[in-house]
Amino acid sequence: MHTKLGVFLVFLLATIIIAPAYANVTSVALEKSFYINEEKITFVGQRQAGDKFVYVIIRDSTGAYKGMLSDPTSESDGTYSTISRSVTQFFDIEGTYNATAFTDSQKEENGITIKLQYDGDKVSVLPD
Repeated sequence: MHTKLGVFLVFLLATIIIAPAYANVTSVALEKSFYINEEKITFVGQRQAGDKFVYVIIRDSTGAYKGMLSDPTSESDGTYSTISRSVTQFFDIEGTYNATAFTDSQKEENGITIKLQYDGDKVSVLPD
């Protein structure tokens, strides 16, 4: 009995030491339903408690980096809102783009991604 308990405690301790404590982004969306070229785009969402920095990287359909927005002061309740930037700073060619949100303890590939459509005049979220 003591052997089983000892093995269990060693396993539990190893799990606690090895398992990283990420403060993952749990959602990402546009603050409005769409943005036109003359506006500034803002992303909003939720993250788990922990890290405060949230980044949103925008890539075009080929995966080329177009830019990044961030929120260095996320709220303690887990909500975030990126600093607004001009639509034309990120969207210059009609097509589909990816916006991936993640925290500073997360990697981009582990973030939450939404697809955006840019038609030359406005950008909006593509439905799943």
